Amino acid sequence: LIFPIFFKTTLANSSLTDSQKIIEINKPSVVLIVMNIKGQIQYKQPIFNKIRSQQMLTKYIEEAYYQGKININNQEQLLTFTLKLMLQKPELFFDFSDRAKNIEVNVTSVGSGVIINPNGYILTAAHCVKMDEEEAKQSVLEQTLLSTLTEDLYTSFEQESGLKLNKTQEELLSQLAQKLILMGISNLDYQEEIYVGLGVAEKGRSNVSAFLKPANIIKLGAVGKAKDITGIGRDLAIIKIDSVNLPTSIVSTTEPTEGQEIYIIGYPAKVHFFAGSLFDQFDILKPTITRGTISAVRTSAKGVRSLQTDALITGGNSGGPGYNLNGEVIGTATWVILDPQAGIKTDNYGFLISCKEIQDFLKESSIQNVQGQVDKLYKEALNDFWNEKYKNAIKKFKEVETLYPDHPYIKDYIAKSQEQINQGKDKSSPIDLSGNTLWIVIGLVSCCLCFGVIVIGAAFAFFFINKNKQKNQNPQNISN
Repeated sequence: LIFPIFFKTTLANSSLTDSQKIIEINKPSVVLIVMNIKGQIQYKQPIFNKIRSQQMLTKYIEEAYYQGKININNQEQLLTFTLKLMLQKPELFFDFSDRAKNIEVNVTSVGSGVIINPNGYILTAAHCVKMDEEEAKQSVLEQTLLSTLTEDLYTSFEQESGLKLNKTQEELLSQLAQKLILMGISNLDYQEEIYVGLGVAEKGRSNVSAFLKPANIIKLGAVGKAKDITGIGRDLAIIKIDSVNLPTSIVSTTEPTEGQEIYIIGYPAKVHFFAGSLFDQFDILKPTITRGTISAVRTSAKGVRSLQTDALITGGNSGGPGYNLNGEVIGTATWVILDPQAGIKTDNYGFLISCKEIQDFLKESSIQNVQGQVDKLYKEALNDFWNEKYKNAIKKFKEVETLYPDHPYIKDYIAKSQEQINQGKDKSSPIDLSGNTLWIVIGLVSCCLCFGVIVIGAAFAFFFINKNKQKNQNPQNISN
C-alpha cells in the first residue's frame, strides 16, 4: 500500500512541459556580457583635392564615355559613376590633414554567457570579451564617428554638386565615408572593460548598470574576425566575477546527434538594446529563449567541432548556451553565416562550439564544472511550486535567497507562491516529503517493513517449532 500512495503524492501536477521546466531551472545561470571599449582615437580628417580630382575625373569620364559606359549628358548617371570611382580609388581624390584630432571613445558591445561554477566562473565566446583590432576600429567608426561625418559629407556633396542624392548614391557615399574614416585613423589606444549582468534587474535602482559586475579574463581561446568564418578557431573564453553561491549549468559530456532538439538562451541585441522605448529598461536583463534542432554536426576548417542549428541566433546571442532536453549545455553560440553579396544574415545557419570542445577547454583551464547548494535548493523549490506545495516552496526559495541574495527570480516566485496560498490553493503536507526528508522517510518505512517481516517470520517460526516439539513429546497422537 505504501508505494502507490508514495507515487501519487510525488507526481507533478504542473501543466509545464519538460522543456519549460528545463528553461526555468537553467535561466538563472545565463548572464549578459557587456564589453566597453574605452580610450582615445587619433583621426586625420580627409580633404577633398579639387585640382587633382578634376584631372582624374576628366580622364576616367572620357575613357568611360568613349567605351560607351556612360552618358555625359545624364547628370545622375555621371554622379553615380563619380561616387563609384571615388570608392574604388579614394587616394586619387582625397588627402589627409597633417594634424590629427584626438577623440575620446566609449563603445559598447553585448553578448551572452553561462555560469559554470558557483564561485563566479563564466563561459562565453572569446569575441565577446576581446576584439580584433580592425574590428575594434570598425566598431568605433560605426558607433562614434560615422553618423556625424556621413551626414556632413552628404550635405557638402549635395551643395558642391547641386544635385539631390538618390538611395544608391547615398549608400555609395556612406561606404566612401567609412573607407575614408578608417584610412584617417592613425592610432587607436583603447582597453576592454568586461561586465556581467546577473539575471533580471530589480526596479527601484537608478539604472541597469547597477546590476553589472566587473569581470576578468581567466582563459581566452581564439579571437578571430567575425566576418572571416574560415579563420575562426575555438571561439571560447572563461571570465570570472567576484561572487559565490551562483546558479550554475552543467556542460554535457556527450556531443549531440543531428536532429536533436536544442534551446538557446541569451540576449539578442536587437530585442534587448536596439528596440528603443518598446520595453522597460530593467526588462533587458531577462533573457530570450529560441528553439530549434541540431541540423548538422561539423568540423570547421580550423578543426573545431561545431553544431549547426536552425534555432535563431543573432548579434548578442554570441557566447550564450544551447541546452539539450536533459538541461545540459551542449554548445556555445558563436557565429552565423552572412550572405556574401548582401552582407546580411542567412536563415537557418547558426553555429555553436560543441560541448566536446568546451570540455577540453575546461580541462585545460583546470576549472571544475559543478553545481552547488543553491542549484539543489532551487530545483527542489521549483518542484514544490509546480506541485502546488507553495508553503514548502517558499521555505526553500528563502533558503536560496539567504545563500544568494541577488538571485534574479526568487522574489517573483515567493510572491507568486504567496498569492496561491492566499487563494487557498496550497497542497503542502504538514510533513515535507521532498529532498533528503523523503529519502529518510522511505528509509524508515523500509526499515519498519523489514523489521515487521522479521518479527512476523520469527513468530511463525517459533509457532511451528513449538508445535513440532509438542508432537514429538506426545507420540501417541500419531496413531490418532
